[in-house]
Amino acid sequence: MNQLTKNKYNVFLRKNGLKPTSQRNIVAKLLFNGKNKHFTAEDLYEKVKLTRKNISLATVYNTLHSFVEKKILKQVSIKEGKTIFCTNMKNHFHFFNSFTGKLSDFSSDEIQINKLPAPPKGMKIESIDVVINLNKKN
Repeated sequence: MNQLTKNKYNVFLRKNGLKPTSQRNIVAKLLFNGKNKHFTAEDLYEKVKLTRKNISLATVYNTLHSFVEKKILKQVSIKEGKTIFCTNMKNHFHFFNSFTGKLSDFSSDEIQINKLPAPPKGMKIESIDVVINLNKKN
């Protein structure tokens, strides 16, 4: 990673309240390059291993979860306990294709939610996540 690129991600990480580390820099470079992505931690780990052999899967998970905590990455829980991460932070929802295992975006304008339950006392609704599960027609 050249110095200019490294500085760009150091600034990005600091701006989002994260201490820049070489591991976070590598993950940020793979994720935040202007293209929206959906991936599992294992998918990302395979890409990271191509550039840095000494990063563990646990470090990738910890980095992803710190990005989710700082609200620069979305975590989407799918049926079967699968977790897919999403770099698109705009308000949107997802289709999950059970046949391919892939997640795809659709605009929040394409769905209407007419009524929500009242949140428990002392709580407020922060966000709404919608995942529509798909499968092949018979």
